[in-house]
Amino acid sequence: MSNNETSDLRPKLKLSTCGEASSWFTEEMWSPSVCGVILGLIQLPIILVLTDTMGSSSGYMAITSQWVVTKRLKEMFPYMARAKSSIEHYWMVFYIIAAALGAALAALSSCTFFKASGPVWWQGLLGGFLMLFGSRLGSGCTSGHGISGAALLVGLSWIAVPSMFAGGICTAFAMEYSGTNLYVDTW
Repeated sequence: MSNNETSDLRPKLKLSTCGEASSWFTEEMWSPSVCGVILGLIQLPIILVLTDTMGSSSGYMAITSQWVVTKRLKEMFPYMARAKSSIEHYWMVFYIIAAALGAALAALSSCTFFKASGPVWWQGLLGGFLMLFGSRLGSGCTSGHGISGAALLVGLSWIAVPSMFAGGICTAFAMEYSGTNLYVDTW
């Protein structure tokens, strides 16, 4: 057989194009039930192997604490020094990277990458900083409280999660009432 004959025997791959959904993976909105099962399956090995729960705010602390290197800085910032020296937070750095890559993969597979409107970059950066500060102040982030804490019936999480929703709902109503629109169509 020649090369041309063997290439004809190979299976033809049909790549889905935008607008042509071939599975739940390429849908614009994924099933909450499927995503819940996936999160639960991820949560189990984290609890069993790492004896920790899913969350990300401690991972950001592990990254941002790298500048605490001298003895004087460690004395001035003991909270940051603990985050730098504790290996238990470093797996969360990979979790954060995987979450960002997963979001990009989902957007690419559903052909929605760069199609969403949102705040301008500096508002997003400021909002992200405020959310991270709030998550550390509230003893954990939304994924830590909502996915892990609530599943483990932690009392603080059952206060934190409804409070987060109430804050978001109140903000949305206040913005609607005042006519404020923070979202700018940048695309």
